[in-house]
Amino acid sequence: MHIVLIANGFQEDYIINLLNSLSGKIERIDFIGSSIYPELKIDSRVHRYNFRSHDENAGSLSKIQRNLSYYPKLLSFLYKSPAKIVHTQWLRFNFFEGVVMTLAIKMLEKKAVYTAHDVLPHSKNNPYNRSVFKLIYKIQDEIIVHSDYIKKRIVNEFHIRPNKITVVKHGLYKITESPALSRDAAREKFGYHHDQLVLLFFGYITKYKGLDLLLEAFTVLQASMPDIRLLIAGKVSQEYRHEYDLLSSQYKSDGIIKIARHIKEEEVEPIFKAADVVVLPYKEASQSGVLFMSYAYGKPVIAPALGGFPDDIETGKTGLLFEPNNIDSLAATIQEYAGNRNPNGSYIKEYAQRNYSWDASAECLVQIYKQV
Repeated sequence: MHIVLIANGFQEDYIINLLNSLSGKIERIDFIGSSIYPELKIDSRVHRYNFRSHDENAGSLSKIQRNLSYYPKLLSFLYKSPAKIVHTQWLRFNFFEGVVMTLAIKMLEKKAVYTAHDVLPHSKNNPYNRSVFKLIYKIQDEIIVHSDYIKKRIVNEFHIRPNKITVVKHGLYKITESPALSRDAAREKFGYHHDQLVLLFFGYITKYKGLDLLLEAFTVLQASMPDIRLLIAGKVSQEYRHEYDLLSSQYKSDGIIKIARHIKEEEVEPIFKAADVVVLPYKEASQSGVLFMSYAYGKPVIAPALGGFPDDIETGKTGLLFEPNNIDSLAATIQEYAGNRNPNGSYIKEYAQRNYSWDASAECLVQIYKQV
């Protein structure tokens, strides 16, 4: 079997784990990526092709030129490739990549597989996007989703045949922990004391992630919980930068540490080990890769009761759920966690390994490719 996997700039950790889990199970994988995916981390059996650089600081003209040169290279590669399956992981330009490129793939007599990590782009649920994604879903040969929630929505809202959509669970991120870095040692890096309650907000910061809800809940809790702390770590999206700056000036506290930039790989472990619980105050979501990163470090998660979170969180054991978009409920849930703070990191890791194995997900994908 020979497949082409196109990342389109999707999450580095996810793509690397996916490729490494598939390698050895498929005769040949051609990976169309970019410079954001470190070559040394990808299994040597994967054939890697970088048709464009990845510089977010490049000017608009440079980005246009980069894209204009990328798509002819990609089409030429696909035309010459004997691969019969093209698996697209993400869409940056929904109509062009989701419709035009998919039709081109099918014209080349290849099967189009698409992973719908979300039903619709975040904060963009409008008639135009719904019509575009209805067409995108219609023309795929197979759709991969990570939860029954996403599958049901695509079936019910876009009238797609259920047997065209397969649930393949999001894998647990594979990490390498340093035994020498204890919880207390990690906390020293941020000036935290042993008994303080440290909340972590981690990952790409944009509007739908609900940072404003968490900041308001944190401010309310500080009055009765002087030892509560909040660590915010992640890069701020360009479209959210102005609103983030306003929030930063509005919510000033010695109890809040902000690392508003790209988080380096070597910084991730200390950040998670310093935290007691990871808070995902999302206003909308189908799922979250941050949840699986948290589980990998044995950290419980507080998340809204929406999307796939109720299926991915074992209440009281791997985390807690709160009422979506409700600051009072979020604050009360954090208080509930603080009152029963006794997380079993070993259980969380065991639970995650048992339910979210990358190898199991890869085996499932292989069977889907064979059927397609």
